[in-house]
Amino acid sequence: MVVGDQVEKKKGKQETVKIIITGFLIVLFCIIIGILFSVIKSVSCIKYFMVGIIPTLMVIYFILAGLLYLLGMVVDAKTKPKVRFWAKAFLAAGIIAFVLAIIAPALPGEESCLPPIYM
Repeated sequence: MVVGDQVEKKKGKQETVKIIITGFLIVLFCIIIGILFSVIKSVSCIKYFMVGIIPTLMVIYFILAGLLYLLGMVVDAKTKPKVRFWAKAFLAAGIIAFVLAIIAPALPGEESCLPPIYM
């Protein structure tokens, strides 16, 4: 049974790595979409994008994680692992967004990037 336990632990670690990578990709996707739609004027303005948008995304990620987890309780046994994986991925994305929201105010940025209401 020792071999089976080791395989189970290795599988659990691989799933955790997949979840964290998926969380990073979700956050990165939203940042790229923000850049493409000209939310960010330039690279130096990314601080104000992170201060303004990332906390909102964080809340959305946590809500989606909770909703997906609840959905995982309702669906059939075949779909449950997939839904739970995505719930964990959105939870990881929310945690990553939380860390970025804490770090963002310390980043250097230009004052010209601020909207007029903050100047």
